[in-house]
Amino acid sequence: MKKILFLMVEVSAGFNMPLYQYQNVSFTQQDSDRIRRLEEGQKAINERIDEGFKSANQRIDDLEQLVYIVLTGMFVLVGFNFWERRTTLASVVQKGKELEEREDKIEKILKKLATKNSRIAEVLKHIGLLRAKYLKAINNSTLVFVLNP
Repeated sequence: MKKILFLMVEVSAGFNMPLYQYQNVSFTQQDSDRIRRLEEGQKAINERIDEGFKSANQRIDDLEQLVYIVLTGMFVLVGFNFWERRTTLASVVQKGKELEEREDKIEKILKKLATKNSRIAEVLKHIGLLRAKYLKAINNSTLVFVLNP
């Protein structure tokens, strides 16, 4: 019990004592100059940091514009490729049609000749251009082929 009483007295005495003592501090002109110089130095540092941020922002803006230019160039290149392939493909298709028409004409001419010349008819039959439904022997030397249209 004495210990608790002693502890209570000591705690209450501790609250009455000041935790720090007030001292009269003299503030001189040198201290004021130092503070002023520190503030000026901080302002200069802040200005340099702001300039750095401004230049970094400008570089980012320049890079953004460069990205837009590159993307535009890529889209133009893709569009040009589509256009160029379409025009090239159109000429190839036209040339293919012309060759097919020419082939059909040559095949018709050969089939007409085959009706008159048996040797040509045999060659065309052998390569598969001529399909004979039936053959008729006329006068033992002339073969007549009936052609499929």
